Amino acid sequence: MKKRLSCLFILLGVIFFGVNVHAASCSAEELKNMKLEAQNIEFKYELVLKNYANSADEDYGYDVILTGINDRFYFLAGNYDYLVDYSKAVDGSITISNVFNDGGYKSKIKVYGSSKSECKDELVRTIYITFPYYNSYSTRKECKGLEEYKICQKTTNTTNIKEQQFLEQIENAKKIEKSKKEKQEPKQKEEKNIFVEFFNYYSKNKIYTIPLTIALVVIVVVIAFMISKKKKKQIKIDLKEV
Repeated sequence: MKKRLSCLFILLGVIFFGVNVHAASCSAEELKNMKLEAQNIEFKYELVLKNYANSADEDYGYDVILTGINDRFYFLAGNYDYLVDYSKAVDGSITISNVFNDGGYKSKIKVYGSSKSECKDELVRTIYITFPYYNSYSTRKECKGLEEYKICQKTTNTTNIKEQQFLEQIENAKKIEKSKKEKQEPKQKEEKNIFVEFFNYYSKNKIYTIPLTIALVVIVVVIAFMISKKKKKQIKIDLKEV
């Protein structure tokens, strides 16, 4: 019994003194510097599509790429604190895969000091990321020309929209587009008709329209000549006065 108690006291002593040594090794200044250094870590996410065998559904998730990292940090990613350390890095970059599935939610990556830092296991930053929904319908041929409609936009949440509902919304969008075109056509026809009528009138009445056109051209040329002549005359008078 005494032996067991001795072992227990030794174990508690190791834990106690170990924690104190760790806490003492990370000063306020060192922790501050670690937090500043962690702010240099940058991230981006990329959509990853997943097609499973024997399934018609297209699933998706996101890879998160961290850059600006070094071996003084490790990471706990996602809601289940998936451990990511520097051993997984390639050229100062880590890709976290198969952790962030689906979209439309906010998740986080916690940044800690590693054993190679002065502040081992200290939380130095929390990175929050909001992942958008992915609309698998957006790539369907039915959406061609209808990209402005919500049902065809890439980040629309279509989780609860079934195939029949999708097709119904596509039909509604097509009806709206058809209505828009029908409203535009009368204006285009009216503009075209005015031009055609003028051209037809001009062609049918050449005996009158051609001489009239020539007369207008002559009048314009004469007026332009007179204005030009008047300007030249004014310039000569100004030069004499000088």
